[in-house]
Amino acid sequence: ESGRPDDFYTKWRWQPKHCNLPRFDAKFMLEKLKNKRVVFVGDSIGRNQWESLLCMLASAIPDQKRIYEVNGNPITKHKGYLVFKFEDYNLTVEYYRSPFLIQQAR
Repeated sequence: ESGRPDDFYTKWRWQPKHCNLPRFDAKFMLEKLKNKRVVFVGDSIGRNQWESLLCMLASAIPDQKRIYEVNGNPITKHKGYLVFKFEDYNLTVEYYRSPFLIQQAR
């Protein structure tokens, strides 16, 4: 058999020194963000972070129909502005594509 004989690395997590960093708790985060608006502005890196947060928060919602894009846009291949609403928490997690945050002049 090839590969590593141990599987400890699958349970490894980064832990900073002198700082108790708890595991991510999606339900707790949703409660903290209740009635709020979270906006990511940026390029594809910001979009990846936005999508990751959406996935992590969605894992705590049993009825996925309670999460939707408010304008009916599909998440794939859409460029521009996307707003996902977590209905039970009155929370929106938004992404606005802006590859350049400054005005470029010649």
